[in-house]
Amino acid sequence: MKITKTKLKQIIKEETIKLLFEQDDHDSYEDLEDKEDKNNSDTITRNNQIMFNFENLVSGGQGSYRVVYIHPEDEQKVIKVCRQKDPDIIRKCIQMMKDEVIASQRFPNLFPKVYNITGDGRGLVVERADILVEGHQDFLIDNYFPELRGYFIKSGSPDFMDFLKKIIDQCFNAEGRQRVFGMNAYDPNKYFKTSINKIIRRALSNQLFSDILQATIELGIEYPDFDWGNVGVSVIDRRFLIVDASMTSGFTA
Repeated sequence: MKITKTKLKQIIKEETIKLLFEQDDHDSYEDLEDKEDKNNSDTITRNNQIMFNFENLVSGGQGSYRVVYIHPEDEQKVIKVCRQKDPDIIRKCIQMMKDEVIASQRFPNLFPKVYNITGDGRGLVVERADILVEGHQDFLIDNYFPELRGYFIKSGSPDFMDFLKKIIDQCFNAEGRQRVFGMNAYDPNKYFKTSINKIIRRALSNQLFSDILQATIELGIEYPDFDWGNVGVSVIDRRFLIVDASMTSGFTA
């Protein structure tokens, strides 16, 4: 039987995905710190055999530590893979992968579902999200934070994500918690132009905001990084998601 080029590519994709997520004979996380990274930018290898060829996959974006690919067998999932750089990058990426698994377990309604992680910690299969950018501001407010629209308009702030971060910051201040370094100085009275206590009460009446605040406290999220491009909407059930684990990397949970 003749196999077409398209069919052959599909077979390669299916087999490499299976190989990537085998769970036998993996290096431990700690062992990676002492080994020279010999991978190139196109493949993940083990014992000199190509386990995963990125050229067969559709890119879904990339960050400082990881590259994201659309899962070839399920478009509702993505595969996150550590960028092939120096050992320090690999260590940080592996920590991000661990953190993302923990975050998904602790706050399943707020973080993408994790379906699988490779034994060496360099690959992760998670629920896919449509990433939100500044152009989605009205969509975000109308569908997830309608209670805050009036206060946001009154503040005069052009950026709703910045508005949310400052409410979180004021919640930390109100509870006497240590505020996260990195927030630019601002006068809350001038910024909000309304009693901050009223805004906090209204914000806490929103279950999503309460979940974000609770996750920020429990996971030690650096909320100044809570921004466009780090959040999205699940392609499965349209719930709001924090999608970038760099926000949580290194938390103590």
